[in-house]
Amino acid sequence: RLSVLQSRLGSTGLSAKSAVIGTLRHDLFERCLQERDVSRRSAVLFIRQIIRDRAETLLGCGITKQSEAFAEVMKTVPQIQKFHATYTSWSTNDKIDSSESDGNRVPKAVLDGMYTSGNTLVSIEDVHSTEEWAMVPELGLKGIVDATVLARTKPVN
Repeated sequence: RLSVLQSRLGSTGLSAKSAVIGTLRHDLFERCLQERDVSRRSAVLFIRQIIRDRAETLLGCGITKQSEAFAEVMKTVPQIQKFHATYTSWSTNDKIDSSESDGNRVPKAVLDGMYTSGNTLVSIEDVHSTEEWAMVPELGLKGIVDATVLARTKPVN
């Protein structure tokens, strides 16, 4: 039975390894956003906690070594740091880029042609919630919003 399940579902039927690692990476992104901290030191602590919280799921997909899960999730830290440096205005303990002054960073995210006024700078200033259920029947949309944020926009010109 196990081989039939593996051939049809690509795993033991409990969960695919790539899906579980993706969930752990998403958990890390969410935690870093909530805590406003993308430092390597904090990421290590967050990952250890996430692995403990998801131990049964990891076991279900065949990951039995903490070091394997840790290494896979740790690969996401540079991407999360880049997101932070590009889109947020708050500072971090790790000096990711040198544009910080007086504790506030100047993000470099430019929305090219998204507004009628031309190119627009966008900056995330606060996180209101993460993983919030949303449904908009008028638009035919429903699902979970990863993050609801307060963002400021400013024309570049």
